[in-house]
Amino acid sequence: GHARSAGARVQIDRIDELVDDLERFVALVRTREPGRPVFVLGHSLGGLTVALYAIERHPDVAGVILSAPGIAFDAPALQAGVVRFVAALAPNARVLKTPHGQFSASAEVVAEMNRDPLIDQRSGPARTARSAIDGVARIWAHPEQLAVPLLAVHGTGDKITAPAGSRDLGARAG
Repeated sequence: GHARSAGARVQIDRIDELVDDLERFVALVRTREPGRPVFVLGHSLGGLTVALYAIERHPDVAGVILSAPGIAFDAPALQAGVVRFVAALAPNARVLKTPHGQFSASAEVVAEMNRDPLIDQRSGPARTARSAIDGVARIWAHPEQLAVPLLAVHGTGDKITAPAGSRDLGARAG
């Protein structure tokens, strides 16, 4: 949904759309690099996608690397309920706000993100937020099913995704 991706910006109806794409991509890499170890890395929503892929699809990969994965949020449970409600009524409502100032303490990095034409600058639609919430619930239903080597890195000052999620997944993974 960013960069030069085709289709609507930052819009998914089901988290499985991303997990399916990742599964196809890993298969392509295996075809092009036979016999080599494959590691899968995901950042933010990509981290949620990679974690769910590892938990539910049990891929034959050498390891999983998660960078500030979107698997936990410091938000009240009521907020998730509101997002689901809004997504049902107005799936394209722009509710998923990710201010660049919450990604980095560096004013230079934030300014660069604000100018980057490959980053969709609008808030994401409710359908995408709902899809992420659904994926997070599925991760925490069976975190022990993540049974490959795991490296999770997370900045403690992250204001978008909760660092506690990375710590908890590391503690509960198989």
